[in-house]
Amino acid sequence: MPVAPMQKILADAFQKRYGVGAFNVVNDLTMDAVLSAAEETRSPVIVQVSVKTVKQMGARLIRLMFVAYEDNLAQTKEVVALAHRGGVAVEGELEAIKGVEDGVGDEYGSPAVALDLAVAFLRETGIDSFAPAIGTAHGLYKGVPKIHFDRVSEIVAAEPRPLVVHGGTGLSDAVFRDLIARGAVKINISTQLKITFADSFRNYLAERPTEYDPLKLLGAVRKNVQAMAAGFMRIFGSAGRAA
Repeated sequence: MPVAPMQKILADAFQKRYGVGAFNVVNDLTMDAVLSAAEETRSPVIVQVSVKTVKQMGARLIRLMFVAYEDNLAQTKEVVALAHRGGVAVEGELEAIKGVEDGVGDEYGSPAVALDLAVAFLRETGIDSFAPAIGTAHGLYKGVPKIHFDRVSEIVAAEPRPLVVHGGTGLSDAVFRDLIARGAVKINISTQLKITFADSFRNYLAERPTEYDPLKLLGAVRKNVQAMAAGFMRIFGSAGRAA
């Protein structure tokens, strides 16, 4: 499967209104499982890592794994310019998304900014995709989230650019499809990958208390993570879209 810039991946998804899963991998096994799911479903996919994972493993090791297989408007503009010179896409946030991820954030988030300010942020920074506050949250939902679908439509109508959904774990298929149809085509999946990864170890060992073959254990975990990722790819409508 060829590697493509995220700008290109999201541009096609935005134009044709299908979603692309962005999976927060935690090690080489989960990266391999996600990429295998993309190959299985012939789906474009975005592999991403959290700051916590980078700190633990190191950026060089993560890169080698992949190869082997308004807080600061000025700073954002500088990052975009630097990234674009290297052909790298930049995703921007203006509001804090509810929930805690890697020890950062809180249960409240921050209020959504006015539409004109959000649009100005997109235009001035030149970011390739934008993650607005739309009622989603990192982690597990404690109830049914109230999603602000209209805000997605308003932003895309004012500034046609791919939007990003943070807190994809726990949303219904209908919510995914509605958001994607409105232009929120990058869907971040982190919590569900972690749950599947951990539960796969737990369940396998509970069912086989005398099993001591690490390769069988890791193979079962990989299979479950791959199935999880492939399932999201089919829901998002990206299956069969890869060149």
